[in-house]
Amino acid sequence: MLKVGGTDGFNSVLVINPGKDLVIFVVAGKPRIPIERIGVALSRQRP
Repeated sequence: MLKVGGTDGFNSVLVINPGKDLVIFVVAGKPRIPIERIGVALSRQRP
């Protein structure tokens, strides 16, 4: 599951992968940083 959100000056993404018992929450102080890609890339990393 991927949830992307944002508000004035901030951007956030929440990645939940129950199959890996994994939750990733990324927040950026600039709205144009591609944190969706960062969150998904982190969730695909092997332990």
